[in-house]
Amino acid sequence: MNDFSKQIKYWFSKYLSRPPSYERKSLKPKRDWVILLSASCIVLLSLGVFALYFYIEVSHGRLFIVSQDEFNRKAKINTPLLNKTVEDINTRATRMADMKVNSINVPDPSL
Repeated sequence: MNDFSKQIKYWFSKYLSRPPSYERKSLKPKRDWVILLSASCIVLLSLGVFALYFYIEVSHGRLFIVSQDEFNRKAKINTPLLNKTVEDINTRATRMADMKVNSINVPDPSL
């Protein structure tokens, strides 16, 4: 009976207690941190190079070039639509002023 209980304890201890995760072959914290930090450094370095490229191109005026034809083109204004919009804004302003002067007393719902 004593041998049988030892076998049961051995069997449970073999399947329930495992060594710490960092001792397993697939998990290596040192390697994982090196990968994480090197990937972060590579991404930051590439973003810095990209930002420097854009800065140099913009400062020399080679990146965002606007042709003079587009710059000198006159804007066409739809005069009837502009007048209608101004009239609508003025009408709203007069309505708002009228509502402020002739305010309606709302009854108190708690009474």
